[in-house]
Amino acid sequence: ELERTHLAGLVEEIDFMLTRIEAIRVDAPDQQRVRFRYDDLQRDLRLMRKGIAEYIQADLRDGRSIQPLTGRYR
Repeated sequence: ELERTHLAGLVEEIDFMLTRIEAIRVDAPDQQRVRFRYDDLQRDLRLMRKGIAEYIQADLRDGRSIQPLTGRYR
């Protein structure tokens, strides 16, 4: 049960990060030669959040499929 409590805290931290990333993305300059891929980062964090939330809520005996992260943000 302690593990699930810690993981729930991690979900809250990911939610906070998603909020911060959106604020940073809005302020990012448009005219850059190389741009950071905020959308990919947000997608990956949402995937992690979803996986953690599913783990917290699921019966631990159930199997599940995992989607790969993009990992490319530039």
